[in-house]
Amino acid sequence: MRQRKVKNEEEKIARYAAWIAAEPAKNKGRWAQDFPMETPPAKLYLEIGCGKGKFITHMARENPRWGYIAVEGAGTVVLRALEKAAGVNATVLEDGAGMADGSGAETDGGKAGARAIGEPLYNLRFITDYVQTLGDIFLPGEISGIYLNFSDPWPKERHGKRRLTHRKYLAEYRKILKPGSTLEFKSDNDDLFAFSVQEFYDFGLEILELTDDLHGVLKEPACSTKIFDGDGREVVVPAAGEGAFASALATTEYEDRFTAEGKNIHYCKVKF
Repeated sequence: MRQRKVKNEEEKIARYAAWIAAEPAKNKGRWAQDFPMETPPAKLYLEIGCGKGKFITHMARENPRWGYIAVEGAGTVVLRALEKAAGVNATVLEDGAGMADGSGAETDGGKAGARAIGEPLYNLRFITDYVQTLGDIFLPGEISGIYLNFSDPWPKERHGKRRLTHRKYLAEYRKILKPGSTLEFKSDNDDLFAFSVQEFYDFGLEILELTDDLHGVLKEPACSTKIFDGDGREVVVPAAGEGAFASALATTEYEDRFTAEGKNIHYCKVKF
């Protein structure tokens, strides 16, 4: 869905400079020290394509000792994610000129609805650009886990290498992940999910959990994703577990809308 352009978008994004890694390559090898926390985060997690930020802000709030890095190049949507991280009311700030520094609530002339609507998240950083090569920004083993939520399906077969679950990208992820780290993937697109889990298997990743109906909205017959080995035999994979349960609670705006409409959500967790 095309996002409506926000008036004075760059200016509004600049209000949240405290949450933005302006030159992410300079943080390579020192991301843990970039968070304004008394104790550097024990683990760093990366979401590629965070959209409006509902998922990543939930994760950051639920796990305050861990650090989260969100990548989103679309300014219109990352603005909403930054607002969530800062804990501010977007509708109040639309015409305001104040900086969102998390310093506390301001009541805007005594009107109902303060600027601050929650505690700012200091264990969350944003890269507000499209990333081409993760190795340019992270050292090997610097990241403890990756989230891919509702990535662009690139439906044409000739565009397969552009999918974020293609083995070209899986090789990039392996370089920056600690050994034994996980990747969690959610999608509403049946074809992309089928492509992705087969790609995970063929790349040699261990599939830890898989479900075609994360929120239990399907009626029979259920959609069933299958994986095959090199001899064409179906591979038995584990069903949903703790990862799926946690992911079902940490939803995206997109996910909420489609689940409400009765569309099933696929989920897969793999280990590198």
